Amino acid sequence: MGSPLPVRGITGHLVWGTDGSAWACFEVDPFAYPHRSARDAQDAHARTVAALLGLPAHSLILSAAVELSADELERRIGGTEATARPAGWVGLARRTALRLAAEPVYERRWFLAVRLPEPGGARRLVDRLR
Repeated sequence: MGSPLPVRGITGHLVWGTDGSAWACFEVDPFAYPHRSARDAQDAHARTVAALLGLPAHSLILSAAVELSADELERRIGGTEATARPAGWVGLARRTALRLAAEPVYERRWFLAVRLPEPGGARRLVDRLR
């Protein structure tokens, strides 16, 4: 089965498809609602819906699960940073990271991809209308 977005090349945030299309791709930081007031959550939800409805027709929201290593888990727990930690924190962070990493730990990442307009595409449309 073919990929829904066959890729020919990637440079920075630009992705070129095998069909000649160019896409701009950006990682999107998720927005957490749980610790917001009901009013703030409703406002954020309304802004999110408006932004999604305003996307061009050729847009994709992609999600990928990235496996985290024991070293990355330890870093995120705070076991490798040079800042002051309570006594025994580094050892506890290392042991916890190793215990967590015994089973795969994944982080969900979100991306927005928007197909860029073709150069001269508007001119071709005007020519067809004539």
